Amino acid sequence: MTSVNANIIPKPKDAWPLRVLRRTVYVVIMAMVIVITLLSTISSNQPLITLSKPLTGNEAAAANRLMRTIIKDIARAEHHLVATTITENAANTIVAFAQRTISDVVAFAGQVEINNGKLTLNATARIPENPLGRYINLTLTLIAEDRKLIFDTLSVGEISLRGQWLIASARWLVNQTLDKKLGDQLFAAVHHVDILPGAIQINYGPLGDLVNQAGGLRTRAFAMRDQFQLLSDPDSVHDYFAHICDQGKAAPDAQLGDYLAWAFSYARYRTELSQKPATENKLALLSLSILLGSDLFETLIGDVAQSRKDCRPVGDAVTVLGRKDLRQHFIVSAAVQLITNTATSFAIGELKELADAGKGGSGFSFADLAADRAGLKFTDMALDPKSAERIQQHAQALRDPAFFFPDINDLPEGLSAAQFAQNYGNLDSSLYSTARANIDARIAQLPLYSLKKGPKTL
Repeated sequence: MTSVNANIIPKPKDAWPLRVLRRTVYVVIMAMVIVITLLSTISSNQPLITLSKPLTGNEAAAANRLMRTIIKDIARAEHHLVATTITENAANTIVAFAQRTISDVVAFAGQVEINNGKLTLNATARIPENPLGRYINLTLTLIAEDRKLIFDTLSVGEISLRGQWLIASARWLVNQTLDKKLGDQLFAAVHHVDILPGAIQINYGPLGDLVNQAGGLRTRAFAMRDQFQLLSDPDSVHDYFAHICDQGKAAPDAQLGDYLAWAFSYARYRTELSQKPATENKLALLSLSILLGSDLFETLIGDVAQSRKDCRPVGDAVTVLGRKDLRQHFIVSAAVQLITNTATSFAIGELKELADAGKGGSGFSFADLAADRAGLKFTDMALDPKSAERIQQHAQALRDPAFFFPDINDLPEGLSAAQFAQNYGNLDSSLYSTARANIDARIAQLPLYSLKKGPKTL
């Protein structure tokens, strides 16, 4: 009987797909373990902060003035040493505004305290339902030692990081993402910091070299904008812009509805060729944002109006319901909605109205707020694939403001901060939410949003 050497019998080998599958499963399991461990460490069932400080008219106006002051200070700091003071109230106003701005992305609340020589930011973010915890709590503490700003600690749940790591990481990140040594120069530009009772004062400048580098970054940003065309193709937007401008020049008494009719009739014509109604509507709205809104939108899109200097004064006198400000609110809100989201666009409008209600402002206007909401609703319909063609089909009907713009005759305007607080409390109150819901219901009942089909109009 012949013996067989077991050592020379080949062992079966796993096929490569099985080995890849095993490694993939291993990586997935390890990733899940890491995520679960991290989440259990940073999450909690109890929020640290439940509500941000409510926004008031006077504080919003103060924050608005502060932002303008900071812009002027930065310009002055190119050649001089300047001091900027941020109060605790202003910091909390900014936090409250941020909360409303990103509410579509993440629900969070935060509060700033400045006392005993330190600035503390406490914040809580709500996360989706899970067995480990519903909230992530964060605490950031800043102190001033020898008049230098020090990141003392950053705590996220049970994880605590010391300030020296935060500063080094922030400096490295700026150096790597923006420009070499820019982070070092930014930190060096801050001469000293004083944490006062209820305020923090930052002394910085001169920023000459940083301003020059910022100019280079701006050039690079414009080059990236033109290369990737993040918002849209500038040439296509210019096509709309030129068409609408020519129509406006031929009809100097035209109102907002006429401009919308021209824009979306042209969008209907182009859709016959492109078969992309939502894309054409976006181009129409972007062109209107420059012609009837602000030149700033051209900065985000690219060269649209530069070759048509004759178009600049065309939209200045355009009104809706006889008012220029309502046209501006409608168009700017519609355009911001294109670029960001509903929460951001409307939060900007709310903050402006609150600032107007503050000292020296024109007062809180629910009519302006209605124009903001109408612009948001209009953009949502124009970009929704299910309704994009409908707005084109009813383009000529847009000439009548009652077709797309709500009645504002009974809406309160010119409210001071005290009057707004007395009648509505704040932006988080049920009274204000009801008033806003009533405006939304009024807009939803407009003919544009109730009709389903219409005749083709060119």
